[in-house]
Amino acid sequence: MLADVADLQDCGLEPSDAAMSEISSLDRCSLCHAPQLDRNASRETTLAWLDAYAPDESTWMREAIIRESPEPGAFGHSWQSLRTRTSIDSELWPGYAIPAELLELVVARLDETLAAFVPDAFLAMICGRCAADDVPADGLAARAVGVYVAVHAQGNEGVARMQRSWVLVERFAAILDDTVRVALFA
Repeated sequence: MLADVADLQDCGLEPSDAAMSEISSLDRCSLCHAPQLDRNASRETTLAWLDAYAPDESTWMREAIIRESPEPGAFGHSWQSLRTRTSIDSELWPGYAIPAELLELVVARLDETLAAFVPDAFLAMICGRCAADDVPADGLAARAVGVYVAVHAQGNEGVARMQRSWVLVERFAAILDDTVRVALFA
């Protein structure tokens, strides 16, 4: 499970109100870029959402519709449960693209400058699906950098690299990589 704001607060760090306000205004997951699905979405809207953001589930749902009933609108309970589960899984919350179990180790390695920078710089809107996904250990730093680029440079890495704060992003990525190596071999 990825860390949320409360996990970071437990480690003695906290994002600023400005960062929380900016992130809370985002309407898509900073990791998979999926918007939140409304719990009352129509079947067509849900299928379109699944087509765009969960193609395997979309295929399953379309096969189930055909298998269960050839009549439009006759597909009931499974449809409702999938829509409910998908809408819950797509709910967005502010957090960090760092596994909660590694957060304390990472925070312990931050110097004063990074401790002031990281809570705001790597804060992201995260959906329930991404929060529950396993992140490969070797991809953790790249994922965090990707969040920074998505949130602070509208997805343009060239623009992000030109920012003065890029050196801090790289230092934090190196700490993430090293923490993962230490945790794997501990």
